[in-house]
Amino acid sequence: MRTMRSSFAGAAIFSLLGGLGAAAVAAQPDEGAVEELSPATHITGTRAFTEFSEGPPDAMESDLEETYDWRADYVQEMSDPRVTGTLTFAGDYVEMQETGPRDSGVGQGSVRLVTDGGTWSGTWSRAAHPPCGVHTYVWLFGEGTYEGLTFWSMQCSHQEGSTGEIPIEGVIF
Repeated sequence: MRTMRSSFAGAAIFSLLGGLGAAAVAAQPDEGAVEELSPATHITGTRAFTEFSEGPPDAMESDLEETYDWRADYVQEMSDPRVTGTLTFAGDYVEMQETGPRDSGVGQGSVRLVTDGGTWSGTWSRAAHPPCGVHTYVWLFGEGTYEGLTFWSMQCSHQEGSTGEIPIEGVIF
């Protein structure tokens, strides 16, 4: 009985996969019109801080301070011109004042990259703990000429608020 159930389950899965394969083949345009997708592109570069502004801090508890309307602008120089330009971060950042080392905290918000060829927009998140460094992750989605592309990048620095060049790595896919 167990073999019979396995056979029915296997046949059902095979039928579904076969049906999906046939649907995928049927959905393909003419051979001459098939567009090849390029593989993911590994990108390296730097971000250099240019300007920072923030709204007034709002004390949440004795050991936390929350900053609203936080904004930082950077010049981003990358190995791919599609993601080289002016980067603007905006969002909220919760900083621990008494329970952790200065500048420890977490944050998240929106980000926009303007390049010579187009614009990207998306989100960022950050975790900072001075002994380990500051880790910022950015997801950008192409607009206009970059529609359909995604750029993910990671920034790891050892000092919060660094005004020097910060090394970053990313992938366009």
